[in-house]
This record gives sequence, structure tokens and C-alpha cells, in this order.
Amino acid sequence: MLRLYSYFKPEILVTLGTSNYEAVMPQLMEKLIKIGCPPHIVNLVVPAGYAFNSDGVCLYLGFPSLFLAQAFGIDMSLTQQLALLAVFLIISKGAAGVAGAGFVILAATLPTTGVIPVAGIMLILGVDRFMSTIRGLVSLSGQMLGSIVVSRWEKQFDPTYATEVMKGHTTPTVIDAEPAIAPKEFAAK
Repeated sequence: MLRLYSYFKPEILVTLGTSNYEAVMPQLMEKLIKIGCPPHIVNLVVPAGYAFNSDGVCLYLGFPSLFLAQAFGIDMSLTQQLALLAVFLIISKGAAGVAGAGFVILAATLPTTGVIPVAGIMLILGVDRFMSTIRGLVSLSGQMLGSIVVSRWEKQFDPTYATEVMKGHTTPTVIDAEPAIAPKEFAAK
């Protein structure tokens, strides 16, 4: 994992600086193809992930809600917590690409619950900028790993080849968006 994060260090630093993981999408896709993820998988998984996989925002929406409930001494039943989670899973999909959108979504959603007072969001306003950066990093990690997991699932990813590329021992030459020095599955073509 450390080697993977080291390989994607520039993308991580841009996300840290901007709190927006969408700014690095082209570089992310290019690097995933270089380490051996097939282009047809990368070209489907990464854009779909940016549109539908805002795990950082979804986690952010859930944790502050539970924190605020505890801060106000509100006991939420398991059913209420699961209902809140379901709502956050759905509405987190519209937060991609806008830094700070998670806070706005939280402020707009809490009144609909009828359980947690919306005024409580002022308790987390001070740490929202930091949390926005963390939301971006969590979502970027999901994007990095998504293509690799699907490529392995489809048996089209060679971890040894990817490790060698990340170490800098193998320099792939990209021709027509396919790795020229490729994993075994591509070499058979």
C-alpha cells in the first residue's frame, strides 16, 4: 500500500492542496493504465467512480451526524441510524467536484431528519476545511483502488508487473493506450 500511495504522491498532494480529487482524474487514469490496468476497465471504473463513489462524503455525512446527536444527548435508535445512512448514501452522489459541498449537504439534510438540530452544525464548522481535505483523500483512495480491484477481479492485472513499474524498474511504453511491456494476459495477444 505504501508503494501505491508513493506512486500516486503527486495526485495525493494536489488533492491535499485543493480538497478536490477530480482535479487529478486524467493523471490518475494514465498512471493506472501504466501499472497494468486495462484501459477499458480504467475508462469505465474511474469516471463512474467519480460520479457515483463519493465514499469520503458519505462517511463525512454519517460521522458528524452521530457526533451531533451525542453532543445534544439525543439517543438515536438503530432504525433511525440506518435510515440516516441510507439517505446519506443517496445524497452524497451529488457532492463530487465541489469542495465544501459535504457541509452544505449536511446542513440541508439534518432538518429533514427531525431528530438532530441543524444549529448543531456550527460545532463542526471550524474543522470542516480539514474534513474537506480528508473527504477528498478518502474518495481519491477509492478511485485509485477501484480500477485495480476490478482489474484483478477480471484476472487482467499482474501485481508483480505493477510493483516493478511503481519501483521504477520497468518503464512501460504506452501504444494505443495499451501497455507495450504488459502483464502476461496482454503478452499472449
